[in-house]
Amino acid sequence: MKNLKKKKIKIILTLYLDKRFGQGFFGFNEEPHRKIVKKDKDYPYSVFGLNRSASDDDVKKAYRKSVMKAHPDKGGSNELFRKVREAWDYFKNYVS
Repeated sequence: MKNLKKKKIKIILTLYLDKRFGQGFFGFNEEPHRKIVKKDKDYPYSVFGLNRSASDDDVKKAYRKSVMKAHPDKGGSNELFRKVREAWDYFKNYVS
């Protein structure tokens, strides 16, 4: 009974925060990363235009440039910005 109550609270809280602050308030879903990795073995480096042998500092610099180009306020698209952010999250959590 407690687990069901916790799940309900989490769902309600997630729906509220998504509506209030925009979709994906808690971060990006991990599922798309798994699908992309199967297709592209160089992910996330390919999103930043780098090789797998690039250092962490090189990836960080490329990420910052990519975010500036892809940001919707700077003339980029939401889709491209989301891809860059997902690649960065994947890099931070799984690669480095």
